[in-house]
Amino acid sequence: MLSHMCTACRSSRKPSTGRPTTTPSCRLRVLAILPSVLAAFALLQSSLFFLLSDRIIAASAAARIQQQHQQDEEERSTQNTKARRCDYEGNCPALTFCGISGHCVPYLHRGVIQGISRDLNGSISNAGGLQPIAVSGDATADASTLTIRPKISSNVNINTTTLTHCLHQCIIDIIWDERYYFLSTVNITHHQPHLSPGEGPDGCVVIYERHGPSNIYHPKESWHVRQPTTDEWREKRMGVLVRRDAVPESDIGLPVGKKQVHRQQQRQRWAVLCYNACQHNEDCIGKGLEQQQRQAINENIGVATRNFLDYFSHTKAKRREVDGFSPSGGSGNMASFQCDAQRSACQRTNKNARSNYVFDHEWGQQKLSDNVKANQTSDLVVLSYASDSYMKGLSELAASLRYWAPHVRLCVYSLGLSTDNVRTIEAWPNVIEVVWRNGYPKGIPPHATKGKVYAWKPIAIAETVKRFGKVLIFDAGSVIRGPLDPVERILESTGIFLVWGQDDNMMPKAHEKIFEWFNYTKSTFVAGPHYSGNTQGYLYPSEWFDNIVLPSYKCAMDKECIQPEGSSLSNHRYDQTSLSIISYQHHVMAQPHTEFLASSNPQTNFRQPAEKLIWTARSGSNHYFSSGY
Repeated sequence: MLSHMCTACRSSRKPSTGRPTTTPSCRLRVLAILPSVLAAFALLQSSLFFLLSDRIIAASAAARIQQQHQQDEEERSTQNTKARRCDYEGNCPALTFCGISGHCVPYLHRGVIQGISRDLNGSISNAGGLQPIAVSGDATADASTLTIRPKISSNVNINTTTLTHCLHQCIIDIIWDERYYFLSTVNITHHQPHLSPGEGPDGCVVIYERHGPSNIYHPKESWHVRQPTTDEWREKRMGVLVRRDAVPESDIGLPVGKKQVHRQQQRQRWAVLCYNACQHNEDCIGKGLEQQQRQAINENIGVATRNFLDYFSHTKAKRREVDGFSPSGGSGNMASFQCDAQRSACQRTNKNARSNYVFDHEWGQQKLSDNVKANQTSDLVVLSYASDSYMKGLSELAASLRYWAPHVRLCVYSLGLSTDNVRTIEAWPNVIEVVWRNGYPKGIPPHATKGKVYAWKPIAIAETVKRFGKVLIFDAGSVIRGPLDPVERILESTGIFLVWGQDDNMMPKAHEKIFEWFNYTKSTFVAGPHYSGNTQGYLYPSEWFDNIVLPSYKCAMDKECIQPEGSSLSNHRYDQTSLSIISYQHHVMAQPHTEFLASSNPQTNFRQPAEKLIWTARSGSNHYFSSGY
């Protein structure tokens, strides 16, 4: 441009002999317009920056947390080359369990998985001990009528009666869980004994397929399975099931680059680890009830289970008094006790969660505050968030936590709170920090600062779970109506806590373009109700952090995912829709624990614990805060 201006300047002069020169007046002319040229360049650069800023910020922030996650994984791998360390069962990756050594130990090996893929319904010859299993009986009516015929390899030294009993109880748990959570029946295909000397109790491993309705949200029209009530499900379960993991398969879905077909007909396999149940130390060393079990099993396996339960019925009250055990926690009567790793003692396995300390409601604010500051608290952290308009709801949530879970710390994210409200929150004795107190950080893209887009929520969840390792998430309008112990036990044992309850069918409020972002097609995606965004829980590290929290975070950072063009609250639920698509993937299928969720006041007397202990009150309660808690 400058050379063009100089040429134009020269062309206005008369030709002269010799080398052309630029006159002082021409130089002055060029210098005069130079600021305008530089300003134009600056304007162009600024425009390009603003056009690309959203994607640059989103990509860099997502890359940063992904890089940090990879660095943490590498560090854990360097510290322990054999296996990941675990504080809880939920910390371990798929197909592993948390051993007493504090490391994740495989319970199903790769060679066995490949054997399943090669020949699902046929006989597998010595594939890591995995064997086909014959199951007869009406699995959709009453699991107690099942007859189990396990096949044992000749080179496996195991008590057939013990294995049969474990398989029977394990399959009962599988059947009732599938009916309760997913309205599904199961096809049990294979099993193997679980022998774990020195790392945990013995038991069994079961492989099965899920056969569910074509539309989970219209069960009466499309499927014949009746969903059991919560009480029925709790009564029928045996409670021996320890882990449920998706078996990775190479033949599921279409090749990368094509839209994935999401159908349950893809026959996703699931592996379940169950432990042998016991009631006395003698059961673990091969004495006591083995003879009675064998006699009853020879007659009928269903009768054996009923006799076994009846035999111990007189001990229920005593155990409840001594251990505080209640079957309403989701476990059966006898399965609360398993043999230890040395197979010498029968011990309780569904112990109280770590935050369930003995506490006194009359402590007072000062003592609670001193304990929080001195870190004499649980390792559980509750995350919530609020703007000024949700200050009332946040106040009630914090007060209900101080009443029912005084050892649990509360972390609050500010969504534009005033300085006065931030100071008020920081003065609450169970609050450890107010994050984003000075506004949204620089790495947050503009769309994530809009309250009703809800992109800020997956970002806050990813940060908090990564930071504290064991986190429950409640909206500011929710209220706790009982001890968090049963919810925390689920979080510790599985690594995740999610619920349904927002609607019966997610599809009317799920924008089609968000499915495309995840490489799915809305018309072929099999799903049910929305997973709720107001009640969640995660462990870190865990497979759920990798499979749910990180993908939700990446979606939230990209406007085209969380807020696709044409989306609004009338046709899209933003963070709930992304969470639901991720959770309904056939290799994820997170179990919802909606039995703990109440949409209305679950208990008139707020000082008495309610079974539905999480009330989505939407700021409609003021019992705890107004009472001074």
